[in-house]
Amino acid sequence: MIELSTTTRQLVSHLFPSPVGDQVTQLLEHECAENLPLTSSPDAVGLERIRFAVIRASDGDIDRLLKLISLAQQDWRDVLVVAEFANSVDEHRLWADRVLAAARLPNVPEETNMPNYICTNCGNQYGASEEPPLHCLICEDEREFVNPEGQSWTTLDEVKREHRNVLSTMEPGLSAIETEPKFAIGQRALLVQASKGNVLWDCVSLIDNETVEAIQALGGISALAMSHPHMFGSMVDWSHAFGDAPIYLHTDYQQWIQRPDPVIEFWDGEDRNLAEGPTLHRCGGHFKGSTVLLWPEGAEGRGVLLSSDGVQVAKDRRHVSFMYSYPNYIPLAATMVDRIVDKVLQLKFDRIYSAFHYLEIEADAKEAVQRSADRYKQAIG
Repeated sequence: MIELSTTTRQLVSHLFPSPVGDQVTQLLEHECAENLPLTSSPDAVGLERIRFAVIRASDGDIDRLLKLISLAQQDWRDVLVVAEFANSVDEHRLWADRVLAAARLPNVPEETNMPNYICTNCGNQYGASEEPPLHCLICEDEREFVNPEGQSWTTLDEVKREHRNVLSTMEPGLSAIETEPKFAIGQRALLVQASKGNVLWDCVSLIDNETVEAIQALGGISALAMSHPHMFGSMVDWSHAFGDAPIYLHTDYQQWIQRPDPVIEFWDGEDRNLAEGPTLHRCGGHFKGSTVLLWPEGAEGRGVLLSSDGVQVAKDRRHVSFMYSYPNYIPLAATMVDRIVDKVLQLKFDRIYSAFHYLEIEADAKEAVQRSADRYKQAIG
């Protein structure tokens, strides 16, 4: 008998409360197993896909689950169609990742030595798997793009061999972490040395012993916070390297988590105060949950806004701009720009650092945001 995988048991536990869950487990193990027709030599991977389909399509209803098992015993391919798993051999795993992330449950891999593949185009790290995923959901979204030469993957070990991280001081209490040569999107992470602990804002894909030692010398990391999915990088590995420091993500990002882990803590609403001192603020725009970080102690006490590219500093370093998609040149509507600006102008800051090398406005940044918004709206009509 092919037993249920750890992930299958987690899904059952989450979607079917005890004692119904115990009955569901028995049904899946004995009635949705090697006995299914049209499976000449069923394996654990193939059966997991069918079992996931039965679980998803049942929607937590055991009577419906029984009907779906009966359908699978006639032709399991029909169940894949009902569950919308028929068009991709990887969709069932991606669905499970999203469900477990929303439930704040770790999707524990069956083999702990399986790699966590990293998309070479966007830098996002995925859950452990024997083979690279077939798709990168981040790149297939209209805000990004799939490499014209085809989807490709790497691993952290491979990135370590060809790249290194460089730390530089942006101002007292703020350091940038950039990967050289450029990898994937090429963003920088920013380490805020706040009065009550250090916060890593956004992330990169590479983490190695040299980087950990350099950051430990600056006081380590107490918490991580991410602006949006393009900046997630290898955030779970970063958290683990610093004692499982919590990763704060807006709840709107639950569907974008590709590597679920207990260190991820979702927050909802418009604002979140961090114990370390900085505050998080949801502005929307680029993503529904697009977030900025306010560091009140920065800029000699005048306040620093870490805006990622939700409020992107222009190359003239005198203006900012706003986009739904930067690589695909999709602008934001004027009403959304107004929402972002209204939110940001409520905050006290004089300096902005965005997500990329040397894109910052050192003084009078709040005025630059308002001036830029007016210019943007005039340009789009």
